[in-house]
Amino acid sequence: MNSSDTESFYNVRIIGLLGLAVLLCLGTLVFRAFYGCSTKIHSCLVVLTATLTIAFLLLGWRLLVREIGRLKTAEESISEKEKRFRRILESIEEAYYEVDLAGNFTFFNQSMTKILGYSRDELMNMNYRQYTDNVNRKQVFERFNRTFRTGESVKTHSWEAITKQGERRFMEGSIQLNRDTKGDVIGFLGIIRDITERKKTEAALELAQEELEDKIEERTAELRIAKEKAETANQSKSEFLANISHELRTPMHAILSYSKFGIKKIDIRSRKQLLKYFININISGKRLLLLLDGLFDLSRLQANKMEYNIEPNNLRSVFEEIEDEFSVMLRERDLMLKIRDNEDVIVPFDKDRLLQVASNVLNNAIKFARDRSVIDVRFSSTKRRVTVSVVNEGIPIPNDELEMIFEPFMQGSKTKTGAGGTGLGLPICKQIIKDHGGKIWAVSNPEGATIKFFLPKPDLKT
Repeated sequence: MNSSDTESFYNVRIIGLLGLAVLLCLGTLVFRAFYGCSTKIHSCLVVLTATLTIAFLLLGWRLLVREIGRLKTAEESISEKEKRFRRILESIEEAYYEVDLAGNFTFFNQSMTKILGYSRDELMNMNYRQYTDNVNRKQVFERFNRTFRTGESVKTHSWEAITKQGERRFMEGSIQLNRDTKGDVIGFLGIIRDITERKKTEAALELAQEELEDKIEERTAELRIAKEKAETANQSKSEFLANISHELRTPMHAILSYSKFGIKKIDIRSRKQLLKYFININISGKRLLLLLDGLFDLSRLQANKMEYNIEPNNLRSVFEEIEDEFSVMLRERDLMLKIRDNEDVIVPFDKDRLLQVASNVLNNAIKFARDRSVIDVRFSSTKRRVTVSVVNEGIPIPNDELEMIFEPFMQGSKTKTGAGGTGLGLPICKQIIKDHGGKIWAVSNPEGATIKFFLPKPDLKT
């Protein structure tokens, strides 16, 4: 029973006592009127009535005073409990709120003002539509409406609020019906907390997790590629050793064989026959020396110990000079070497080293050319550089091997099928051209392959 009900109850009791006193008085008057009585008896009745009336009045007053005291004590107790409740609400970090059925604030604690940035006066009676955007406004309405229709509380729901300063904050809260003493729904109440920092932390952790996964995936891919490269390099090194062993053994075997024949048959063979032995020994020795020179050149190039004598030279004449060197190879396969453009191409370079480059590039083109085809040497010039293209018609270079063929000891898959070689020529060319400030690369097409390189013109190295 609340204070108003208690007060009404005791007012009824007092009124009843007064009514009883009045009835006694009326009863005395009625008795006198119908039955009559002596003055003495009448006086006694009046005295008795007055006494009872006074007694009842005193009793009612006493009861009234006592109940008023009890009511005051109860109100003070309720007030103290309300103050304690408010202190508890003000001390919690979460925001407590009460709104009416339209969503207007009717009560809230200090934390709510801190979250939204409004003062108490500004926030009182403020509607949720004033601190949400269209999307979040709709979400909040739907949750309030569902709670009103079903009566079921919402333990957790999230939305975004906009503070007085215009900052968007992530909120998380609960909703339940707020009822009056009669049990009628008068609005909603619940707890709200600001989870913006938690959201930022979660987003940062999620981003860090994604970055970590990307790095792990990237690192795994790098390790896989490195492993594949290591395996390829190891296999290539093994193949190189096998090739170099074969390349070294073949001329050495010829040298030893022909020298052995000469020693054994020096007295029985003609001078012409002995001369043939010496010629073969010389050819094999040159072949062996050429191979050893290649290894030695590669070693010096990689150690940056190669010396160059760079001066203006005719690049076109370099290819013309070595044309005779490949005449036999060209005739054997019915190939035609065409050096296009008759104009001189003057750029600074080391002639001996560019002869080495031209020899390796032409040798490579002849190896993979189709019989009875044409090998073209073309020149093009700009203000900055001179580019040489050696084009052959024949076996194309696989796209994934266009860079690999310029690595030391590496051979293309077509070379491994029987074209031979040690895999030293193109890596040597790459380093020589690089030391001249140029670049060499390969281009593949369905009809064959092209090796290109450029040299910069004076004072325009790129």
